[in-house]
Amino acid sequence: MSLLIKNGTVRVLKGYSWLLGLFISTFVIGCGLHNGDWSEERRNEFEAECSKTDTFSSMVIALRGFENSEFDSIRVREFDGDLLVDSFGMKVDRMHDKLRKERLASIHRKMNVKHTYRFLVPGQEPFILADMKMVMWAQYTMGGEGWGCVMGDYTLDSVRYEHNANPTLVKRNWNFEL
Repeated sequence: MSLLIKNGTVRVLKGYSWLLGLFISTFVIGCGLHNGDWSEERRNEFEAECSKTDTFSSMVIALRGFENSEFDSIRVREFDGDLLVDSFGMKVDRMHDKLRKERLASIHRKMNVKHTYRFLVPGQEPFILADMKMVMWAQYTMGGEGWGCVMGDYTLDSVRYEHNANPTLVKRNWNFEL
């Protein structure tokens, strides 16, 4: 866009005025005058579809209280009822919180909410993730209201968690002291 500034006055050079109009309309739409809110009917339809979803493609898990040497050998076993379906590892990232010895681990694969996942850490009883449900999750942006479908309800070692998308495995008999 070509602007001419002369004596404190801004003038659009001939032939470029359409660019100024395009810029202003893009700015107005991008700054929230566009209503991105969902109707109640749309939210209800999305929530119904979300609750029918059986699979999701990735998960982040927090690991708390473990030593560096314990991360190399964590295995995850996937069960459909009593049938072992698969066994795999997970990618453990660098330390996220040194005080609590907390790291984040990622699983990038298709997972099924109807299956049970056992996290095997040497020297620990297996951590059991089960009874998962997909939930509708608010995802607001500058452009308006948005919703996503995530695995957010589950049991971990028979304790129920709701609206928590990141299970946390805490080392058994680990005492956190300041």
